[in-house]
Amino acid sequence: MLRGVFNPLRAITYIITQFAGAVLAASILYAIFGNIAGLGTTTPSGRDVDSFGVEILISFILITVILSTAEKAQILGPVAAIAVGGTFTALLTFAWNISGASANPWRTFGPTLISNVGWKTIWVYIVGMLETFQN
Repeated sequence: MLRGVFNPLRAITYIITQFAGAVLAASILYAIFGNIAGLGTTTPSGRDVDSFGVEILISFILITVILSTAEKAQILGPVAAIAVGGTFTALLTFAWNISGASANPWRTFGPTLISNVGWKTIWVYIVGMLETFQN
């Protein structure tokens, strides 16, 4: 939306859909397994400030790759998906033991909301993503 690629209504719909999907997925996990392991809530392994920096970095890299491949999808074809998947795998490997490698605030917010675990550190993932868009 900020780049003028699609209209604000589409962006709002996307945000609502992300929120609903995260909450629905966490609710299904809760219904099946109960509140085990915080339903996969992402929490920092070390200092919050380190996790915050890592989340900004991995979100920036992932968004850059996604936007770059999406614009060139006609040229790249199915290889675009490999680029995104490979990038996410590398970022996950790098950030897992630092921040939990959320790279998506809704992926953290849904389980936090349903499990009631991780409220003290959720700012790392939400503010980290907002900072990515501002840079």
